[in-house]
Amino acid sequence: MSASTDECNELGLNSVIGFNGTVSNGLQYTPCGNFIFYPLGSIIVLRSIPPSTPKIFFLDGQNDQKVSCIAVSKSGKYLASGHETSDAVKAEAIVWDLRRAIKNCDDGSSPSAGGCLVHRLHQHVGQVRSVDFSCDTAYLTTIGGQDDNDLVVWDLSTGVGICGSRAGNDAVQSVKWLRRRNDRFVTCGNYHFRVWQVCTETPKVHPVDANMGSMRRVMSCVDLAHDDKFAYVGTKTGEVLRFRIDRDDIKPFNSSPDEKRPSLETYNKERFSKGVRSLKCIVNPSTGNTNVLVGAGDGTVQILNPNLKPIQTHKAKLDGAVTSLSLHPSNKAMAFSAGTDLSQRYFIDISTFTPQLRGTCHFGEIYDVT
Repeated sequence: MSASTDECNELGLNSVIGFNGTVSNGLQYTPCGNFIFYPLGSIIVLRSIPPSTPKIFFLDGQNDQKVSCIAVSKSGKYLASGHETSDAVKAEAIVWDLRRAIKNCDDGSSPSAGGCLVHRLHQHVGQVRSVDFSCDTAYLTTIGGQDDNDLVVWDLSTGVGICGSRAGNDAVQSVKWLRRRNDRFVTCGNYHFRVWQVCTETPKVHPVDANMGSMRRVMSCVDLAHDDKFAYVGTKTGEVLRFRIDRDDIKPFNSSPDEKRPSLETYNKERFSKGVRSLKCIVNPSTGNTNVLVGAGDGTVQILNPNLKPIQTHKAKLDGAVTSLSLHPSNKAMAFSAGTDLSQRYFIDISTFTPQLRGTCHFGEIYDVT
């Protein structure tokens, strides 16, 4: 009887089937372009991409907290996952050594990338809503859920929080570091858009709210142009907003008012049905202009030109709300993957814009197996 008990206690996860498409930006490529990763319950699944040898492995934090957000560093060194739990318990943010995880699974027979957990970060209560890495992989920003709504900047070399603040007067939905600066990031949420600057010497974070005029929108997702001049934000009412994100550096107390302030520049006139759920900036290789790839709540995927007008030849309809868009890291590929809240995974070549279904599974409870 004791032997059987010991065997049960040592049972480990060997394989997984499924994809949780309800997590915003949950389906992403690794920077090397050889794997995709996505959340499934409390674990993160990494799957190789054809024509590579079929491989699947996972990152398991050994907790019962469901993954609520994920992000990968620009260098491909780290992967971070935010989790959610009951309101009375602190939710974890976990930082993984992605390179070591891939190497361990390439060298061994186990599908579990054990020994790759770098930091467990505890600060937020109930949920970690959004995470993102700085461009140099030195810092990680985490945002708490609606009941927490705190913002913390972490030093990845030590796993210690450098500074933090209330993320806003209302709920914050998403955070994104600038592509070329390691001291600034942006956040968007309910009725506000902010550009933050980090001072590691003080240490403190300083936000500047964007001037939006009379417009009030609930903003759910954000991405930045490759030159860091503009931020593109998706709203729950179907608009794509373009913000100019220039701002002054942090000034001493009682100094003159800010001369530069982020501001709303323009937005699209043709709304997307059921809101904008995901978006990505794409550089047109022939012109160098920034286009915007948009995923909508009604399953529409479409590209907007630099004037935020829809390109009708680059439009497709998927099954379910498009919660994830991930561009292939190779500039030559000109393709992307899309995930929906009905647990569908698609691959789309931008030249043809014809969706290819790459994976599907149950999107609700599973009551029985045989």
